Amino acid sequence: MQNNGKDLSAIEVVKWLKEQSKVFQHMAGQIEAAFSLGQPVGNTPQLPKLGLVTPQDVRDAISEKSMRVADLAKRFGVHEGQIQQIIDLPENGLNMGNRGWIRLAESKNKE
Repeated sequence: MQNNGKDLSAIEVVKWLKEQSKVFQHMAGQIEAAFSLGQPVGNTPQLPKLGLVTPQDVRDAISEKSMRVADLAKRFGVHEGQIQQIIDLPENGLNMGNRGWIRLAESKNKE
């Protein structure tokens, strides 16, 4: 076998393959752990969350159970600022209640 014009002995090839095997076993272990536990292991980078949430999603969640901004952000996998922007728009029909609880706005003559 040759590598860059050099002849490699069978022993050198086996040694190289075993080293590569260790690298791949390590990578496979990290990927397996990240997916089974839901969090990265060691130096594995975490991908950013790209969740999308609509005002209707927030209203539906609030109609099921009272929540705060942080609860909603965690539920939908988005930044708290995204939830706050939805709440701040009056046309979305959401209000901030006592101690940060999000509530559905009272509808007057809404159809």
